[in-house]
Amino acid sequence: MIEETSAHSPMAKPITIDDILNEDIFNLLGLGSMSDSEKEEYLDAMNDTIQARLLLSIVEDLSPEDREQMDLLEGDELMKFFEARGIDIVARMLEEAIQYRLELAVTFQVATSPAQPVAV
Repeated sequence: MIEETSAHSPMAKPITIDDILNEDIFNLLGLGSMSDSEKEEYLDAMNDTIQARLLLSIVEDLSPEDREQMDLLEGDELMKFFEARGIDIVARMLEEAIQYRLELAVTFQVATSPAQPVAV
C-alpha cells in the first residue's frame, strides 16, 4: 500500500487500488485545490504522455515491416491495421492510463513523504 499524507490530514492513510482507479487524479495527488485551467493543462499533458507511451508500446511489438506500414496510415486505416494485428487499442490505452496513475501516485507519495533516515 502507498502511504498518503496531505495538509488536511496529518495522519498517513494507505492509498488503495480502488483509490488509484476511482479517485479524482488531482485529489489523489493532493492537488485538488488547483484552478480548473491548471487542471486542464495537466490533464492535457497527462493525456499526451499516455498516448505517447501507448504508441511506443505498440511500435515495440511490431515487426520492422509493420512499423514502416503503420507510418503510412492514419485514421480509420490505422485502426483497421491495429485490429488486423489483434491490437486492442482501447484495452491498451486503459492499461497505460492505469499504470500512469499508479506511477504518479507513487511518485507524489515519495516526493511528499517526510525524509526517512538511512542506516549505513
